[in-house]
Amino acid sequence: ADTCAKLERAGIDARAAISDPEKMAELYRDCDAVVSFSKCENFNLPLVEAGFAHRPGIALNLCAHPEGTPFVFDSYEAIRDYFKSATRESLAADGEKMFDFVNKRFRSDDNGRRFAQLVDDLCSEPRNRHALPQFFGYWLVWTMRGFVRTKIYKKLRGR
Repeated sequence: ADTCAKLERAGIDARAAISDPEKMAELYRDCDAVVSFSKCENFNLPLVEAGFAHRPGIALNLCAHPEGTPFVFDSYEAIRDYFKSATRESLAADGEKMFDFVNKRFRSDDNGRRFAQLVDDLCSEPRNRHALPQFFGYWLVWTMRGFVRTKIYKKLRGR
């Protein structure tokens, strides 16, 4: 709350977490850029959402941020300098670059196609081979062990 208030005093519209999807879409539509100050994201979804709203997503060059946006910077000062030299037109152009970036990476049909290709690349054609005899030996040992643990051992312990 203190951080949001300080940013508001500096003329920056800072928001806490928003759960209403319509309000979130409205915010993306009304902004020129989305800045994430996170330093510990596994995946920063707001950056990708900004891209689908044709807005540049700005973040530090940390964690998985380069996966979600091409607009990553090594320092807060570099982010500041980016905005100092930005115009509404340059931000709109960067928003289109951002859209192209996320549109190529985060469409489900594309991801499904790439996953299917990965499986094809990793799994060779079947050679009609039978499982190795060792497999059946291991399977038999673990099946017997499971039977002993779930049936016999419980009866011996009186459960």
